[in-house]
Amino acid sequence: MSSDIGELKDKKHQHWPIKREAVIEGDLVLGGLMMVHERSDNLTCGPVMPQGGVQALETMLYTLDIVNKLKLIPGVTLGAHVLDDCDRDTYGLEMAVDFIKGSISNIDDAEYACNATAVRKVISGVVGAASSVTSVQVANLLRLFKIPQVSFFSTSPELSNKARFEYFTRTIPSDLHQVKAMVEIVKQLGWSYVSIIYEESSYGIKAFEELEALLARNGICIAVKEKLAKDSGVATETAYDNIVQKLLTKPRARATSPVVCTRFVCGVWVRHSSTPVVRASGRELSYVLLTGILMCYLVTFALVFRPTDLLCSIQRFGTGFCFTVVYAALLTKTNRISRIFNAGKHSAKRPALISPAAQLAICAALVSVQVLIVVVWMVVSPARAMHHYPTREDNMLVCDSYIDASYMIAFSYPIVLIIICTVYAVLTRKIPEAFNESKHIGFTMYTTCVIWLAFVPLYFGTASHVPLRVTSMAVTISLSASVTLACLFAPKLYIILIRPERNVRQSIMPVRYSRKPPPSQNFTHTQSKKPSSDKETQTDPTDFSIVTNGQTVTLRRVNLDKDETTKLGKENTAEKKTKDNGVKDKDKKLEKRHSKEKLNEKKNSKEKIQDRSQNVKEEKIVSENVKQINNCDITRDKVQSMNEKSESL
Repeated sequence: MSSDIGELKDKKHQHWPIKREAVIEGDLVLGGLMMVHERSDNLTCGPVMPQGGVQALETMLYTLDIVNKLKLIPGVTLGAHVLDDCDRDTYGLEMAVDFIKGSISNIDDAEYACNATAVRKVISGVVGAASSVTSVQVANLLRLFKIPQVSFFSTSPELSNKARFEYFTRTIPSDLHQVKAMVEIVKQLGWSYVSIIYEESSYGIKAFEELEALLARNGICIAVKEKLAKDSGVATETAYDNIVQKLLTKPRARATSPVVCTRFVCGVWVRHSSTPVVRASGRELSYVLLTGILMCYLVTFALVFRPTDLLCSIQRFGTGFCFTVVYAALLTKTNRISRIFNAGKHSAKRPALISPAAQLAICAALVSVQVLIVVVWMVVSPARAMHHYPTREDNMLVCDSYIDASYMIAFSYPIVLIIICTVYAVLTRKIPEAFNESKHIGFTMYTTCVIWLAFVPLYFGTASHVPLRVTSMAVTISLSASVTLACLFAPKLYIILIRPERNVRQSIMPVRYSRKPPPSQNFTHTQSKKPSSDKETQTDPTDFSIVTNGQTVTLRRVNLDKDETTKLGKENTAEKKTKDNGVKDKDKKLEKRHSKEKLNEKKNSKEKIQDRSQNVKEEKIVSENVKQINNCDITRDKVQSMNEKSESL
């Protein structure tokens, strides 16, 4: 009957169950806080926990029986008042209030006047709780009344703080030792990149913080940090499977892949540095560009580490600097192409500042502006890590620049470079197909503009959500670097590694851009010249015949046709014979006509000889122009204009 009544009471008080307690009378009463019942989603207390809860309760009661039976404390009988916390910190705190009622009611040995027989005995000490979260809550209460507490299962490192929990002790080692064991296992297995799942509780958070710090000291990286729900003790197997699936789809778990790809591209560029494709792309600026891309990937790691003053300074400097290196190199490339083609439309004179050394100097000057901006910013307002409280329950350690919009100071100059690069990409969009790197740069800049147009509003719109702001920044940096790496280097890698037969000068500058004169011309010319020694040669000068006045033409030396010479000799012999034999008068008229034709033919021959002399002079002028053009990067727009003028020539 009593069990039926208890079940009815449980159904009636599903959200506020009746107090479950075990009481043993004695001279000294010890409190006990056990998790006899499990946690539940719908009820305050779930089903009975035989192994962790009932066994602990039976162990305590059995120990008290042995102590009293053997009279280990002469003249004193130990009693107990054991309560069930149902593995919930809030409910356990409510139960623990019973432990202090005796201390409150018997202050200064006073008794209730209305019922002196109901005097509560003071709890001498408390055994429990099992959960670290519950122990933290109960310890904060018991310390006010100087009631000692001994836990047999609470392992949180937080409870080792004797300044806060001076009356708490435990019979089980702290999680700090557990964390050390976990790190030793990771080191033994040779892992250098791990993911962590932890519970959103005092126990889980503190253990995670210790583990994160210890992993960092041992050089082990954390790919993903996944937090379980606060009541993760009742999570189903499906919930854990979902978390594992989420871990597998996290991009940061594979964050080293872009770094490996960038290093691979650098290796290919170094190994094939003398091939036409690499030389045509500008080797020095390509190395600068790859360095900037690699820094973009590396700075994303700094964004996810635990913030410190030094790390916040690195983040503030690195986020803008890596972008500046990338877009300063791109701006220098596009500006160089634009100046060469614009100069080719007016004269064959070599444009200024297009040598490799000059290009690196321009790029360094552009980067130095960003360095100056960030240094001044850090002097005026040094970077520091601070605690941020977005809500009353949340306490986040973040860099101070994430709280406001001050990070845009680091991004303002790179945004200007992006805009200028995009303008140059538009201006050079009509460059001939053979010089299609400008088209690749254009596509890169158009895509980058789309990414940043999405990032800037998202950054300002997530002021109240710092983790989302950090995530959006990391994604933007990685995505911009990936677009640049794929658009600019993937086509060249395809030629170098898969189609090496196209990695020749004729492929870089097709034959059709060295047009031959119409077949009716009888000029031939063969020019042999050593290749240019320019480190950043875009096109080899041997790809062209002669460049005159900024145009490509093919000239042929003037040689009198052998058939024409033979014909003239025969005609002269016939004329002499006719003259010597004394032809008739009517034949004299014919002779006069032949003489006239002969004079005309001689005149034409003389004119051809004069043309040949003129062409020889032009060749001398041409050779001088070739020397100038050999040191410049011949680009297709210029070649096209050369062809038009060569035809008119």
